Amino acid sequence: FNINRGSVVSRVEVRSNGVIEYVSGGSSTGFISLNGIKFLPGSVSQNSVNLWYNWIPWVDTNNEPYVPPMFKVINGVCFLSGMISSPYDTNYRRAITVLPTSCRPPKRLIFDINSQGGSSRVDVLANGAVGWVGGALPTQFLSLTGITFVTNSVSQTNTISLMNGWVLDYQQHGYASGTYAVIDHVCY
Repeated sequence: FNINRGSVVSRVEVRSNGVIEYVSGGSSTGFISLNGIKFLPGSVSQNSVNLWYNWIPWVDTNNEPYVPPMFKVINGVCFLSGMISSPYDTNYRRAITVLPTSCRPPKRLIFDINSQGGSSRVDVLANGAVGWVGGALPTQFLSLTGITFVTNSVSQTNTISLMNGWVLDYQQHGYASGTYAVIDHVCY
């Protein structure tokens, strides 16, 4: 997971035994924020994600496999998980996969995810396409864990009010407008 450590990004991993481990990144301050870490526990069955091009499930240098790419839809919320890599593609094919109809957002969404200790941008489009867009080159892996969004099956009628000169600039590129939904007492 990408987490905040003041003005820098750091990487933490949540182990299968529940231990949260600092792995890499900056250390400019004496605190680390664990806000935003979200994942499905191992007891929840998930569905496999079919990867495109040269994207494969990631295995670390000790030949230890991590969670393979998976998805699950619960009450209209899609959860992605797993770590992937593209070791044989120096062009870093942007298309990673296409999600099934049940796991698609109403509009294009942007996510900041961990890529070997740096930040990468991964977008999920309304047609289900998932792709690496920019940021840190995925030289070793991209973590899909934490990509969570409300699917197009949920009515998103709550609009976010912006302040201090911020404006929505989404229509030209098909991005989602500022909306949110509360599902089972959780705000998405």
